[in-house]
Amino acid sequence: QKSGLRGILGAASIEGAFLDQGGSKGMLDLTERLAKQLKGNPLLQCATAPHAPHTCSEETIYRNLELNDKYGLMLTIHLSETRDDVLNSQKKNGYPPIEWLHEKYDFFKHRKVLGAHCVWIQQREIEIMSKNNAAVAFCPVSGQKLAYGGMAPVPELIEANVPVCLATDGPASNNTQDMVREMRAA
Repeated sequence: QKSGLRGILGAASIEGAFLDQGGSKGMLDLTERLAKQLKGNPLLQCATAPHAPHTCSEETIYRNLELNDKYGLMLTIHLSETRDDVLNSQKKNGYPPIEWLHEKYDFFKHRKVLGAHCVWIQQREIEIMSKNNAAVAFCPVSGQKLAYGGMAPVPELIEANVPVCLATDGPASNNTQDMVREMRAA
């Protein structure tokens, strides 16, 4: 904030992770504290950050949506990063991840959603995102490092008026936070 940089801060909720910090409940409590602390801040915002549909329980997803709606936050989530994410969701829920979140939780309606990756999405999921003003964070270097065998359908997303931005996906799945490298890879 002192440097004048803008930022969106959130604490990722993942089942079985961050146990020293209270697990998913601790991360959600931290998100709520950040939301209160950053309210009205001209540079810094808070986001709810359920990691992914397959790494969060229904309770964790619901709690993230409650916080999101209570404070009017942005919501960021990993979506259809790998082919297995999609196949497992279809097998378990009858839908691919974006469509399942839409059908089960009305996840995208009236919310500012930023979906990370969106590599293995289908046309009807692009339409869901477009109709609900969701955006995509394209992470090309992370995709190369993790070798998940695909790339977000950026031209199709743009054609459908889904905003696309670049992201690094964080240090766990990218060896740097170098945005110039991301631009070059994109």
